[in-house]
Amino acid sequence: MTYFIPFWEYSKNENSPLGNGGIDRLRRGPRLDLHCRQSFHIVINVSAPHYNLGAAKIVNWLQAQGQSVVFFDGDPGLAMPFNVERVWLSMIFSWHAPLAAQIALRMKPQAEVFCGGPGMFALGKWWKQETGLETHRGLDARFERQRGDYEMTFASRGCPVDCSFCIVPRLEGTEFTLDWDFDPAPILCDNNVSALPAEFQDHIIATYRRSGIALRDCNCFLKCI
Repeated sequence: MTYFIPFWEYSKNENSPLGNGGIDRLRRGPRLDLHCRQSFHIVINVSAPHYNLGAAKIVNWLQAQGQSVVFFDGDPGLAMPFNVERVWLSMIFSWHAPLAAQIALRMKPQAEVFCGGPGMFALGKWWKQETGLETHRGLDARFERQRGDYEMTFASRGCPVDCSFCIVPRLEGTEFTLDWDFDPAPILCDNNVSALPAEFQDHIIATYRRSGIALRDCNCFLKCI
């Protein structure tokens, strides 16, 4: 006997939670054959309803490799495709770790589970104890510079100031890494824009002006655009 479950199908939407003109799960998709041969990658924003840039990049990176992807903005519960190849958990805040662990333990018997994000950075030992799985610490080079239409962007990573209370130097490094080809987005999340080389600050401003994208928020002071 063949069973079916409903799942969320990607649809183009200018107000997509994955970014301007991106894909989202706002439209209910067709029923999915649980016994179909097609395998899926599941990407879950564990920190929903907050926008998750990392999850959006993972989705685009997987699609660029020809993978079939289903995105969930929060815990999907039992509404999962049958043939799941890998589950990608992206966590912004550490207080969502218990939920991530619940999802991982639920999915672990049927799929490979990968977990990362800034919220998981200091919880590797705890994650291992709770789930028996390893976690990724720091930026992931596979999709860190995955291009796409996002609500947020980074033109640079790292910070040389090394404040005692800040996790950025341990997460991204104590030297600036500059992305001269960054895609502008309404929110610029760089950690210390005003400390960037003046030439690169000018480059950021020029890139935004060429793009026509309005900068709604900047994480640090930037010359007037």
